[in-house]
Amino acid sequence: LTAGVDGRAVVWSAAPGQALQELRASPAAILDVRIFDDGERVIAISADMQATVWRADTGAVLQRMDFAGVCEQHRSLRILPGGGEVLTGVSEALGDPAVLWSIVDGRPMHVFYPAGDTLTSIGASPCGSVVALAGQLRINLWNATTGALRTTLELSARWAWPSEVALSHGGARVVAIGPHSIFVWDGATGELRRQIHAPGAFFDAIVLLLDGRRAVVLGEGAGSVWDIDAGTRLQELEGLVGGSARAAVSAAADAIVVCGGMTNFVPVEGQREGLLRGVDVVETAVWDLSSGRRLWTMEHSPLPSSQPFCSVAMGPAAVSLAAER
Repeated sequence: LTAGVDGRAVVWSAAPGQALQELRASPAAILDVRIFDDGERVIAISADMQATVWRADTGAVLQRMDFAGVCEQHRSLRILPGGGEVLTGVSEALGDPAVLWSIVDGRPMHVFYPAGDTLTSIGASPCGSVVALAGQLRINLWNATTGALRTTLELSARWAWPSEVALSHGGARVVAIGPHSIFVWDGATGELRRQIHAPGAFFDAIVLLLDGRRAVVLGEGAGSVWDIDAGTRLQELEGLVGGSARAAVSAAADAIVVCGGMTNFVPVEGQREGLLRGVDVVETAVWDLSSGRRLWTMEHSPLPSSQPFCSVAMGPAAVSLAAER
C-alpha cells in the first residue's frame, strides 16, 4: 500500500507488483497509511482532518473519523491488535493530544493529552494494552483500556527528542531512537536502563522484535540488528537501500521484511549533462536476521509520476510471501 500527496492510496499485489486498487477519500494529501491484520481493510490519514477506512479489494469506504473539534491535524497512526481501535497523533501544535478511535462507530474512545508537550511519535505494545506518546520533553505510557496514565519517562534536555518509539509486550520495555542514539527504559518504573550511542549513524525507524531484546534500526540506507540489553550491534543488513524513513517493517523471530520507498535519480533526456529527476519506487525485501543476508527482493517501480508518495504499508500476505521465497 502506497499513499501520496495527490490524495490517492494504491493497493499493490505482493507479486508481481501490480496495482490492484486505487483509493481516494478527497484531493487532500495522505500523510500515513496502515493495513489491518486481516489484510482486508486499509486506513489512511489525510490532510483534510480525516482518517478513512476502506475495503482493500473493492475500495468501498467503511468508516471515517473526523478530527475537527477533537484534535489538530494528525500525521501518524497505529492500528491496535484485533483491528477494533486505531491510535492517531503527532501534529505541530503544542499540547495537541493523541486519540484512540473506535473503528466500529468512528468515535473517540480515549483522548491522551501530553501536558504542555509536542508529540513527535506514537506507539503501541504488541498486545495492545499500552500506548506510548513520545514528545520533546517526556514519553507517557497510557493504559489503552481505561485511558489512565501509567508511567512517565522524563527526557534529558541534552538529547534530541525521539523520532520513533516502540514497546515490548505489556509495555514492559520502551525503546526510542534519536538521530544517533537508542534509548531503553523500564516501562514499569520509568528508569532509563541504557543509552546506546552510535556515532556516524542516523536512525529514523525502529522495530522491537517479539523477544523484547533485539531491535532492528533503519536509517539513511543502513540497517542493523541490536541487542538492547547488552548495547551491542549484532548484525548489519546487507544491501539496504535509501528511503528507510518511509518504510513499513514487519519482523518475525528470524527474518525482517522491509517495504520501503526511495527516490532514484536518473538523467533527464535532452537536457544538459548532470540534470537529474527523481523517480519514486517501492521495494519489498526480506533479510535473515541471524546472518544479515538479503534473501529476496521485489521492486514495484516506478510509481506513477503523479503520485509522489509519502507513506507505505505492508499487509500480512506480503510478509507470508516474502517468508516463503
